[in-house]
Amino acid sequence: MPNFPFLILGPGALILKAAPIWQTVYFPILLVASAGIAEHAFTLVKPQLTWTHMVLKLATTGLNLWIIRLLSQTRTYLLPTDPHTAQVAAAGKSGYPISLVCVAVGLGIGMLIYIWQFIREPKGSKPIQGHGIFQI
Repeated sequence: MPNFPFLILGPGALILKAAPIWQTVYFPILLVASAGIAEHAFTLVKPQLTWTHMVLKLATTGLNLWIIRLLSQTRTYLLPTDPHTAQVAAAGKSGYPISLVCVAVGLGIGMLIYIWQFIREPKGSKPIQGHGIFQI
């Protein structure tokens, strides 16, 4: 939301602005979101093609891991709008790396699960009967 930082930072948008890394990952994040919508639409139209669902999940999870990699290569995520707010921008620096590691671990586990499901799944046509813990 480059033009509307208030939607992400809330009132903090008055004293903080996004670092340049967010411009780098903006399009890939939109691509992941669009791919997720396309995946669900495709599954709705063609539920018998379960392998395409898994391939799209693998692709979007891989792209998410790449985005996390890009984000982990920087140490600055927020910039102060003026020198008096530099301490506020610096306060958030410690939380981002921890969050990135946690998200990367979760995505890595998800990737392993999707690979396992893809290997186990016969490539024939059968409808998807459920997801996750609600699987029938």
